[in-house]
Amino acid sequence: MLQFCLVGAGFIGPVHAANIAAHPVARLAWVVDLDITAGEALAGKYDARATANLDEALADPAIGAVLICTPPRTHATIIERAARAGKAVFCEKPVDLDLNRVDACAKVVAASGTPFHVGFNRRYDRSHRALFDAIRAGEIGRLEMLVLSSRDRRSRRPITWRRCPTAFSTTR
Repeated sequence: MLQFCLVGAGFIGPVHAANIAAHPVARLAWVVDLDITAGEALAGKYDARATANLDEALADPAIGAVLICTPPRTHATIIERAARAGKAVFCEKPVDLDLNRVDACAKVVAASGTPFHVGFNRRYDRSHRALFDAIRAGEIGRLEMLVLSSRDRRSRRPITWRRCPTAFSTTR
């Protein structure tokens, strides 16, 4: 059973918590959030422990992976701390907005030898796959520019792609 520490109980944290809980060989063991009330509320849904102290959760030898869903400005620091603690890391994008900071973080992760993955939520999106397939099949023509727009589920608007004269060339 892979035990997770989820860092960030805000917007996307509950989505990841539910996904961890739904997996047959995963367990949400810790929720870390500076807002301890939010952390406790989310942790309580999954019989997990809550803390505002990341080091407390990282010190738990049962934790095998850390899932980071905090604001982007915090990602690199949390990634490095988790990697140094020997935990596998899944982090929402981006690692950081400064490429030098990303490079420094990558060195820490590489030196730790722990697994690391950045989540690009649209990588597995059906509409993106349909667009990819249409481009590969030549249905759209030679691609010159691609403009994608999507909405989070909260907006209740579908994620779609469409052919747009300003975004796609009709020449081959």
